[in-house]
This record gives sequence, C-alpha cells and structure tokens, in this order.
Amino acid sequence: MFKSLMKGLMAVGAITYFSGPVKAWVGGSISTTHTFGTCLVDVAVDPTGYSHIRIGSSAQIASSPPLQGEFVGGANHGPTGYGYIAVNSFFNNLLVRDIEACGFSSVSDFQANPFYSTYSLTEEVSFAFRGVPAHGAVVQTTTGSVTGDGATAYDFRFALTGAASAAPSYESSATVVAPEIFVTSSGVTVNKGVIVDGGSAQIDSATAGTPIALTVRVHSEGLETLTIGQPGNGGATPANVGAVVYGPPGSLSLAPDTYTDFSVLFTPTAAGAFTVPVTFVTNDSDENPFNFEITGYAALPPQSDIMITSSESGAVADNGTDTVSSAVDVGTPQTVTYQISNAGTIPLVLTPPSIETNISYTSNVTVDSLTLNSTSVAPNSSTTMVIGYTATAGGAFEFDWFLQSNDPDLATFNITVSGVTADTPETEFEKTLEEIIDTVQADARRELLNEVSANQDMMGGALDRFLGRRTGNGVTRNASFDVTGSLSVTDEAATAQGTFGGSDVTGSGASRFLFGDFNLSRDQDGSTTGQLSARVIWERELINDTTVGYFLGGRASRSNLAGGFEGDASTLGVLAGVYGIKELTDNIFGSAYVGAGYSWTDMQIASPTLALDGDYEGKSYYAGFQVTGVIEPAPKMEVRPELKVDYGYTDIGVVGFDATGFNTSSAVSADFGSISLLETAFRTEVLWFMGDGDRTTLSLAPSINCRKETGQSSSSDCGGGVELGIANQSADGRAQLNANYAFTKVGNIEQQSITLSLEMQF
Repeated sequence: MFKSLMKGLMAVGAITYFSGPVKAWVGGSISTTHTFGTCLVDVAVDPTGYSHIRIGSSAQIASSPPLQGEFVGGANHGPTGYGYIAVNSFFNNLLVRDIEACGFSSVSDFQANPFYSTYSLTEEVSFAFRGVPAHGAVVQTTTGSVTGDGATAYDFRFALTGAASAAPSYESSATVVAPEIFVTSSGVTVNKGVIVDGGSAQIDSATAGTPIALTVRVHSEGLETLTIGQPGNGGATPANVGAVVYGPPGSLSLAPDTYTDFSVLFTPTAAGAFTVPVTFVTNDSDENPFNFEITGYAALPPQSDIMITSSESGAVADNGTDTVSSAVDVGTPQTVTYQISNAGTIPLVLTPPSIETNISYTSNVTVDSLTLNSTSVAPNSSTTMVIGYTATAGGAFEFDWFLQSNDPDLATFNITVSGVTADTPETEFEKTLEEIIDTVQADARRELLNEVSANQDMMGGALDRFLGRRTGNGVTRNASFDVTGSLSVTDEAATAQGTFGGSDVTGSGASRFLFGDFNLSRDQDGSTTGQLSARVIWERELINDTTVGYFLGGRASRSNLAGGFEGDASTLGVLAGVYGIKELTDNIFGSAYVGAGYSWTDMQIASPTLALDGDYEGKSYYAGFQVTGVIEPAPKMEVRPELKVDYGYTDIGVVGFDATGFNTSSAVSADFGSISLLETAFRTEVLWFMGDGDRTTLSLAPSINCRKETGQSSSSDCGGGVELGIANQSADGRAQLNANYAFTKVGNIEQQSITLSLEMQF
C-alpha cells in the first residue's frame, strides 16, 4: 500500500464529485506522466501530501495519458470540471529542471491570460486533485503552451471532456480502502494541524498552572463507517501535568465524509516540558489503536520574583547570613544597605517593615532603624532598604530580620546579619571572662582546701591529746615540738603537706601550742600551689570531760598557674577561731570548730592576646564537727567509729585588673562570685596495742567519703577509702613516731597519701 492524495470511485463515462482529501490506493498501480515545460521552477511536497508548484513566465504543459476528474485550486472548482493545474505526490516520475528558454506555440483549450489571480515568482500555490480513474473512457489529450512577460506567473485552467468509448486511455485496477481515519486539531499549528498515528500534537503556548483544553477532530475518509473508542492514556504516564480528563467523543460511529470531536483537559504543574499520552481504538485496519502525544513547554506564570543584595556581602539567599565585612566599634551607629530587585514579570509589592515586627532576634546589638525606599518594584527594577544598628558589647553580634512580599515562592525573605566588634582589651576580657573566672576560682579553691585541711589536722591533734589524757595512751602533756608531714598523689593531682607544733603548759589545765602546716599541690591543669601557715593555739580543760580552745594564725602561699591563662599568684591571709571537745557520754566524744579568715591575693595572668594584672581580697568562713566513739571489744584493742563534717566558704567578689592587649591598656573588672566546699566522712578506726608497755599501736580505718564543691563549675561525688597506720612510743614516753597510708576514691578521682609524724617532749 502507498499513501497519496487520491481516492477513487469506479465509474464508466461519468464524473463523480465529492469532498474531502484524497487518501490512498491499495493493491493496484498507476502509470501516468505529467511533463512540464522547461520553465518550471520548483516542486515541493508539503506534509499533507499536496504538491506545490511555482510556474515561471512561460511554460509548456502536456499530460499524457490524460486524467479524468476535477482539478481544483483556490475557490474556482466544482462540477463544471474547470480547475487549476495541480500535481500530486503520487507522480513519482516528475521532472524538475532549471529555468531555460521557454518555447512559444498556439494555445489550445487554455485561457492564456490570468483569469483568477497572479503570483510572484517565489510564492507557492497549492493545488489539489479530486477525480476518478478512467476505465473505458476516452479523454482528450490536452497540450498547450502560453507566453508570459518574463515577470509574471500565470495560473492555467482547462476543460475536461469525457465520452464513452471501448478503448480506454489507460487502465488501472484498485481496491478501495474501506474505513479510513484522519485526525486534526485546530489547537495545533505544527503540520497544519494534522495529527498522524504515532506522532505528536505540539501545543504552541502553555503556562504552568493554567488549564489547557485541546479539541481533537476525527475525520472518516473511507467509504465505510469508521468506529472509534473512548480516548485514554493507554497505560502510559503523563509528565509534568496534573490529572488528565479525556472527554467522550460526540459520536463513536462516523459515516464516510463526517467527523466528530473530543477534548483532552489537563494542567501543566510546573515550568518545563510536558507530555500527555492519547490513545483510542479504531476499525481502521492499519491505524488501530490510534496513538499520539500532546507535547509542549509550559512557561512560568506571570509573577514577581524577589532578589536581595547586601552592601556588605553581596547577593543573599533566603535564610542566608549577611556577614559584615569589617569589625565595628562598640557603641558607634552603623548601617547596611540592601538592594531589593524584582526579576519577575509583574510588580513586586513589599510590606512596609518596622523594628517591632520585622526584627526577630538580636544579640549584643540594637537595631535602630529600618528605611524602605519604595513598597512597589516594577519588573526588572529595584529599590533599597537601609538598616541602622549599633553593637552594644564586644565580640560577636547578630540580628535576624525579614521582609514580606507578594513573591509566591518567597513570601517571607529571612536574613541573619552577623559581625564582630573591633578587638580591644575590654572586648577580649568579655569574650574570655568565663575562662578567667575559672582560673581565679581554681586558685581560691586550692587556698580554701589548704585551710580546711589545716583545720582537720588541728582538730585531729586536739582530739588525740584529749583522748590521750582520757585513755592514758600517747604523748599527752608538754609536747613542746610536733612535726607532721604527708605526700598525696592522685591520677590528676599531687599534694605534699606537713605540720609542726610545740606546746607549753602554762598553769592549771591550760596549754599553749604553736601549730604549723605546709602544703604543695598540683592540679589536673598543671597549676601548682605552695603554702605555709602557722597558728597559735590556747587550750584549756574546763572540767574533766570538756576542753575548749581558740586559735589565731596566718598563711602565705605562692601559685604557678597553667591553662588558657598562665601566670602566678601570691596570697597572704589571717584567720581566727574557736573549738571545743567534750565527752558526750561514756566513750563518745564530740568536737566542733568555727573560724573566719581574710586574704589578699596579687595575680598576674596572660593569654596569647590579653595580659591581666590585678588583686582581690577574699573573705573565708569555716566550720566543722565530728563525733567519735571509743569501744574496747577486747584487751589491747580499741575501735573508734567517727563521723565528721567540714565546710569552707570564700567570697571573692569583684576583681579588678589592668588589661593590656591589641596595643592598648584599660581597666576591667567583674564579679567573680564565691566558692564553697563541703566534706562528709564516716570513718571507723580499729587500734591494736602491743609490745612492751603497749608502746606500739597498729590501726586500720575504712571510710565512706562525700564531697561537694560549688562555684562557676560545681561537682558532687561520693566514694570510699581505707587508712593503715602504725605508731611507736619511746620507753621514756617523751617521743612517738607515727606512719600512715590512706587510699580514697571519690567519684572518678583516686587519692593515695603517706603520712609520717614525730612527736617529741622536751
């Protein structure tokens, strides 16, 4: 089968006229020749199957064998048999030549002059042929020529005559296609609206979000009834469109030369290419089902499109950060300018901003003003907005603002403005204040721990003297010199400490002691503190079961500080207090003390960018008590259960420094707060007396310990420990040697210590 623009109706001696494009022949052949003169310029076949001819100024046209039927062109066609010369695509032996000299001869059966219209040499003229093949008909052979002026193209017509005859001019046999489909759409301009099976119907113009209703027309071009089915997608998936509605055809059965319409309704969902598959069944044998795609490109709908550019960092995206390019001075008003552009196709409408509404967050800054130049921005235009602000503190500052508009994608445009102030000693002090407070409080905490330790040592010696007098064990009177030392090592710290003392009995039940303490400690951050303290103690035995005392002393310490701020500190301090010891009941003893201290600390510390030189005065308060029992479960054995609580508190207060950095100096200060320490221990000491005169004593003391520290950083932990000790008294009772080992774990910190002491009476 081959496609042409001809369809036939078998007839003899008659001409039958009908409308509609000529379609196809099946199973037959046509042999015909049309020879055009040398003045034919061009022949072109358009997508509909029609041929276009350009005829030069002079041409000779001959047709052999002749055709019987109607040549039509323009408006002059019909049953008269007159028409314009036309050529159809099935003339496959058509000769095309360049323009040459055109011959001149007489005109036969032609009207040589333009009778309808004229065309320029480059304009195409479309012609169509409708007719029937001759069978047993004699058709006059028409030959003619025409002469033109060399500049005008002419249209020609001639009359066809027919008469019955036994000798046909040519013969052909054909089987006419029965149902035949032909599809068009007025909404498609490509291919002159013709839609072919397996092809596409391209939409010229579409907008995202705007519905499209395409009308499809189905023609019946055969000689039998054409039937079609309900259109659909045939299982194919549409692209970039929402729901597709396939309307029902006006009729599913079409007689020859009739048509029906159906619609396809869809909406492109976004800008870009879209595809809608269409398929329906037919009874056309070679086009069933009939498939095509509706295609096109959807443009964005008319809308505004906001874009913002900053004078500081350039183009800024929604939810982006606009970083101020240089450091600003604290307290000095600043401005940042924003250019607000409209890249859309309709005016951009901006909601007037205000500080109360459009500033959502501030840090170390105040926003002073928002000035918008215009609330309406034409397409491809811009306006400006100026924001005034002032940094209020050193270091980083930040504020968030937003602008609302009619941009459908960015109805609210959010921007964060961030920057830093120019570096000064004040700003650096503010930025590192937390670290500086940690350094100062850590040094003060070591001082406080030293004093609490000295209080415990003091009360331990007083209790030993009291129990010695009660039980007859130990050096009890006239201990004119006393030395005690200890070394403590932990996973993260080390401590060395010691005590010394002397006594003098001044009268009835009254004693005076000189008590000393030395300490060397190293913290986990590498800081070390060495301290020496001394106290004078007056102790009086009021009655047989009660002793009271009061003390007055001083201390001096030196610290080497490590960490983010390194340097040294020197401290001088004084303290005073009272204590008492009483036998509460048989073999149960209680003791307590209170005290207060005052200290002066001079400190020089520095980081890579800031040096601080200052001093502060601290006020400290101490209190503690313990309850000790004495049990003798067996001869030469003693058990001493003990509960003790110690508390220390230091108020540091405001600390002032001379701060130096960034090639300048200034005075800075801050409140460094206070620190405290609370220690609780339950301890049971077991003693065994042995040797000649029970002068040797072995001891074992397990304990449960809890400690709580407060300050800028706080901690609270509990744990346990054990102590082993041995003491030996000289034969004359004037000297005693003590050795002690202790292990304690509180929280994640383990502590081990070894203590040696020598007491001598002279």
